[in-house]
Amino acid sequence: MRRSLLPLIAVIFASSAFFGRVSAADIPAPVYKATPAAVVAYSWSGFYGGIHGGYGWGSDHVDIGMNDPTGVTQLVAAAGGFPLSYSVNRDGYVAGAQIGFNYQLGRQWLVGIEADISATGIKGTANDTRGPCPICALPNTSTVTQDMDWFGTVRGRFGYTAGQWLIYGTGGLAYGHVKYNYLQTNVPFGGALVIAANGTDTQTGWTAGGGVEYGMGPWSFKAEYL
Repeated sequence: MRRSLLPLIAVIFASSAFFGRVSAADIPAPVYKATPAAVVAYSWSGFYGGIHGGYGWGSDHVDIGMNDPTGVTQLVAAAGGFPLSYSVNRDGYVAGAQIGFNYQLGRQWLVGIEADISATGIKGTANDTRGPCPICALPNTSTVTQDMDWFGTVRGRFGYTAGQWLIYGTGGLAYGHVKYNYLQTNVPFGGALVIAANGTDTQTGWTAGGGVEYGMGPWSFKAEYL
């Protein structure tokens, strides 16, 4: 990622000189040599911004709430005609941008804060097909889809630096937007019934993880797991 505060690496050379008049017979020929180079330590302090890309995966339970005024749907569910909770495995790409601020404590420790926002293709589908239940004439098929189209985090960072290397832990707030789709086809009491519903929700939670980062001039590159 691009770092707005450029780290400074300076090398200073100096040479010695002889003063006064001497004879070549008095001393050996003079030897000129440079003093040891002085290198300014790499600094992680400052504001930064950048982009990221990766992959996300996980699983979640989606609970279905039925509100049928006739009571038929609730009876079918109670009789085992279809589930009211689904386990959905999700995965997909993650891509976005981040900004943050680092403050280096001495030469080894670092504290900071970072905020990011990502678009994602994290999506999953669960299907369930069940045979006739005591009050169902034919099998019921239901499908649930969960799609996270974006999420963001605001996290603190605490790390250990070794020159141009940084190892850190991170944690804080996570929030994201999720879409749900539900489709059910069943035949209770011999009459066909199709139930379709969809919804959206913005959810909040926590996140924690860690990573390793390498600085190179005005740029740095990192691998991170949350």
